[in-house]
Amino acid sequence: MNKPLTKNELVEALYSKYEDQLPEKDVRDAFNLILAEMCEALVDNNGIEIRGFGSFGNRSRVAHTARNPKTGESVEVEERLIPFFRAGQDMRKRVELSGKNPE
Repeated sequence: MNKPLTKNELVEALYSKYEDQLPEKDVRDAFNLILAEMCEALVDNNGIEIRGFGSFGNRSRVAHTARNPKTGESVEVEERLIPFFRAGQDMRKRVELSGKNPE
């Protein structure tokens, strides 16, 4: 598995494609604004759908009793929302094809 891209690397990749049209600060600000709006939507329990890419949403985890692995003590875990991502059909196909034709 390759090393995951960082946020800075993604911004730099975008900037390199549009450096003749936008200053790096504008690219970075737009990227941060998109992420902030996505986070806010999930906090408000709204889903996000990006056609061809995938969807983001929240799933509910039910309350349960867990064990502390160090002490073995029982711990009550409350119900909570967990963000999740589901890849879209186009994204799944692209990833599948990339695995069949390694570069």
